[in-house]
Amino acid sequence: MGDVALAVAADLLAEEVAARTWARWREHALGTQTGCALAIELGVAPEAEHAVVGDRLAALVRSSDGRIATGFLGTPHVLPALTRTGHDAEAYLMLLRDEPPSWLYQVRQGATTVWERWDAIRADGSIHDGRMAQGDVMLSFNHYAYSAVIDWACRHVAGLAPDPTDPGYRTLVVAPRPARALGRARASVLTSFGRAAVAWWADGEDLLLDVEVPFYARARLDLAVSARSRVEVVSGGEDGPVHGRVIRADAVLPAGAHRIVVRRARFADVSVGGGGSAGAGGAGAGARGRVVSGAAS
Repeated sequence: MGDVALAVAADLLAEEVAARTWARWREHALGTQTGCALAIELGVAPEAEHAVVGDRLAALVRSSDGRIATGFLGTPHVLPALTRTGHDAEAYLMLLRDEPPSWLYQVRQGATTVWERWDAIRADGSIHDGRMAQGDVMLSFNHYAYSAVIDWACRHVAGLAPDPTDPGYRTLVVAPRPARALGRARASVLTSFGRAAVAWWADGEDLLLDVEVPFYARARLDLAVSARSRVEVVSGGEDGPVHGRVIRADAVLPAGAHRIVVRRARFADVSVGGGGSAGAGGAGAGARGRVVSGAAS
């Protein structure tokens, strides 16, 4: 609205409210997944404490074997908070769980949408009556709250998102956080400039990506690498060359189709048992998981 003074005053008020809230409720927030997630994602916890809060959130997820313990307010923020603080393995542990409450339990039960209740269809196939302790009824088979996971999946599993500093997909952010338990992922979006797409798959220690950048746009890379990694960009189709020009993991790519190879990439290492499959290269049905290492490796 062009009112700089009002904007500055609002920022100062927000900082004061966050500081007082954190001072009063810090210990309580650190005791729950929702408290930790909101403290990180809404900026209630000071930046200097994000690592501590993220570690606590990751510990809560590990101790519950990836069981989701958030409701409508916390669920959209719990996986982004884990990723933001470097706990990709714990985020996948939660994502790939398929015992209730979990997203993949719904997939096991035949869901093609995300439900309002984690257990809207029980394990025996019966439909939950939706009744709650307060006497209300809560039962929808197509609900927004828990389906917020798809935003995180697009941004961090497939790795395709708009740059908030250059909105409208003029600049794409390509930032997949791959997991060995998943194997491959892809996402695409039809922007005003044309189709943007990312597809990746694991090949041993390497990560291969196909990145499609529309005309008049560009892509900023944010790749999962370690000190041992090397990033190469090559041109060509499926059968193109395997050696190319070495680039930075945060390079900017122009419009066009690009094949990226990350040698000795960093993967979130989650051990998932069980048989069957859940999606492309996915975790097994009836699976239970564990974080192999506290950080991605």
